[in-house]
Amino acid sequence: QLSLLTTSQMVGDYFNNGYYHEMIHANQLPFLEDEPEAAHDEITVAHIMSSSIVTLRDNLPITSSTTIAELLQVKADDPKAKHAAYPVVDDGGRYVGLVDTHDVSKAAQHAAQGMTVADIADPCVASARAKQPASFAFIVYKRLGQRHVPVVDESNVVVGMVTRHDLDGHKAEHIHSTLDKSVSHTQGLSYLKYKAQLSVSHVSHVVPDGSKA
Repeated sequence: QLSLLTTSQMVGDYFNNGYYHEMIHANQLPFLEDEPEAAHDEITVAHIMSSSIVTLRDNLPITSSTTIAELLQVKADDPKAKHAAYPVVDDGGRYVGLVDTHDVSKAAQHAAQGMTVADIADPCVASARAKQPASFAFIVYKRLGQRHVPVVDESNVVVGMVTRHDLDGHKAEHIHSTLDKSVSHTQGLSYLKYKAQLSVSHVSHVVPDGSKA
């Protein structure tokens, strides 16, 4: 009987996900498979990314009292100061690197004269293009161990961010299934390009004088 139950379980898991696996998705827990879903190849990074992001200018000064809230010119309890990481951009909005809150706190403790955000930004954090398949962002996240994947356009301007929640397989399948099936492949690519261009307007760039670009 034990062998029969084991065989039945194996056959069931082959055709369907196991009970606990399904419960993970039912409860919307941030669990990712080892490989991207087929749907990730059918949609783009622009479809899954968050476009409501805040970037930091590379020439913002770092002093012994610097905090994320100070850099953002907001109060400490402002939602903008609660993100775990921020893309760093130059005066044209182009991607320079990534900083997280720990980087800022650590740098403030050892701030040197003339230190700026550019000095603590990690330029090795890989970005993804908005028009690339979502599976590319998934692979960057899983294989490189990045918790954040900045998204850029063809000019390397930051247009969004991808995190674990955005890479959920069920989310990708839902997005793919809701795409207008009547739209031709060519029209679909034009639509994705349009979406990527629209997302730029949602990006808030913080510059040294406290204004926003």
